[in-house]
Amino acid sequence: MNIIVTEMQRLLNCDFGDLTLKQGKNLKISVKNGKKEIEYGEKTQLARALSILKIRQDEKNFEYSETPFFKTRCVMLDMSRNAVMKVNAVKKYIAYMAAMGLNTIMLYTEDTYELKEYPFFGYMRGRYTQEELKEIDDYAYNLGVEVVPCIQTLGHMEQYLRYDEADGMKDTQRVMLCGADETYKFIETAIKFFKDTLRTDKIHIGMDEADDVGCGKYLMKNGYRSRCEIIGEHLEKVCKICEKYELHPMMWSDMYCRMGSKIDFHYDTESRLDDEIIAKIPDVDMVYWDYYHNDENFYRKIISNHRNMKKHIVFASGIWTWDGLLPNVSYTLKTMLPAISACRKEKVDSFIATMWGDGGNETNHFLALFGLAFFSEYSFAKNPSEDGAYKLLEAVTGIKRQAVAAMDSFNAQLDGTIRIGTQLVWGDILLDNVCLDTDKLKFDIDSFEQYKTNDDIFYSYIDALLRIAETKKDIRGRLKKAYDSGDRQYLNTLCNDILPDLKERYEKLLAIHQKQWRTVYKVFGWEVINERYLISIGRIDYAKGEILRYLNGEIDCIEELEEKRIYQKKLKRAYKNLVATSEIF
Repeated sequence: MNIIVTEMQRLLNCDFGDLTLKQGKNLKISVKNGKKEIEYGEKTQLARALSILKIRQDEKNFEYSETPFFKTRCVMLDMSRNAVMKVNAVKKYIAYMAAMGLNTIMLYTEDTYELKEYPFFGYMRGRYTQEELKEIDDYAYNLGVEVVPCIQTLGHMEQYLRYDEADGMKDTQRVMLCGADETYKFIETAIKFFKDTLRTDKIHIGMDEADDVGCGKYLMKNGYRSRCEIIGEHLEKVCKICEKYELHPMMWSDMYCRMGSKIDFHYDTESRLDDEIIAKIPDVDMVYWDYYHNDENFYRKIISNHRNMKKHIVFASGIWTWDGLLPNVSYTLKTMLPAISACRKEKVDSFIATMWGDGGNETNHFLALFGLAFFSEYSFAKNPSEDGAYKLLEAVTGIKRQAVAAMDSFNAQLDGTIRIGTQLVWGDILLDNVCLDTDKLKFDIDSFEQYKTNDDIFYSYIDALLRIAETKKDIRGRLKKAYDSGDRQYLNTLCNDILPDLKERYEKLLAIHQKQWRTVYKVFGWEVINERYLISIGRIDYAKGEILRYLNGEIDCIEELEEKRIYQKKLKRAYKNLVATSEIF
């Protein structure tokens, strides 16, 4: 327990003085005339108790108790979308988790762990060695946090299946070949690796979004078979491997939900599996993942559907780190809080807050710590509130509520996942792929300025993003109109003042983002983000050159600006759709 107290005093920058600690069932804090006594059930409850003491450090007398609504309070960090956290960064994240009472961490690793038998698996991708994972596991164990492997044993394997080494286990571009001996040899190697590396007796085997299973090499070898039959047989074999190594598996439930849906949709509230299929499902926990709905009753309906599978249910919500260059705070709270409420009422005892990195992991995981605070507040408090979450966030991390709100203005606080700030930052000046009317958008630069800290990486990064988005918004609103109306004065100002300043801002942001990345992540994957900045900077030079050529009479028109602007209501969110209308190879 001394390790926890020492680590929390360092993290929270707070000396708690004399403490009386005793093991119990749940968390109880008693402060009388400055004397502090803590009773705790789990190690992370002790760590959370110290955070509460910091929040209430000015109170000389109070009694406090709480019981967690979830036995498993898990954070999943995506380590497979180009950004693999350095060991020290993972350990820092675990310390933040413990301070908030969160007791399980999953590192989502598709191909980012080292299997020496398969040298191309995770090659040049920042893969974790066994020694690195053991160091993470040792640190987490001391703070009461369980490290659970989260891998893939069916789909989402395109990063590895592109290599010749994997040909014998490849069905389609992204799905493994079911039924092949080589596939199960590989899966057993992966499962044994984690059995030999981590203390846990659990493993997440993935198996989500395998839409084209059986449609490639499998089809040629075996002829057509239903997806239900193929997945059922494959799952049974994978679970037997887990049983051999005494690991209890869990899997994403979407493929089974789709098997019971007449419209092949995993959020179909009418989905019902046949009893024959249910009877064949091995002993595996079903993880219902849902990052999109804001209706508590909807979640409860799908949870009820899951009960028909007669398996232990785990719920996975999302802290929206995959919505661009900054986390989508508003949408996270709109979707995660009703999900937590539904799970509390439905007595679901295991909850995962996922942080995906789709799109190249543009958002740093440490920018999403607000999500951990809300997850904690709504997992413990009888009457949770945003105020309680933000107090915890500031006590543990130093991040203020107003700074989170200002950061969220990058997404314009629009409803849903309309990544407006990111569209503007990556969007091309002349091609203008931004799909929304941006004239009335306001990025909260001035407010954010008030809440900067001494941290020169994250706050300066957010500030730079907001300022670039504001400038690009203004260019987007004026350039086409100025060109059509012959406003040469604005075009001159754009070339001589605005674009050179904008280029400097991109170069500054590039340097900040690179420093931020190298502080938290291994170098592999940075090349993708680096190229995006260089493209943006190069296209500023190109736009300036084209406009100057037009102003100097070297060309009769700017072809990109001659096109009449038309917009879809919702543009596809991928980076390639924001920077070009032509195909990117």
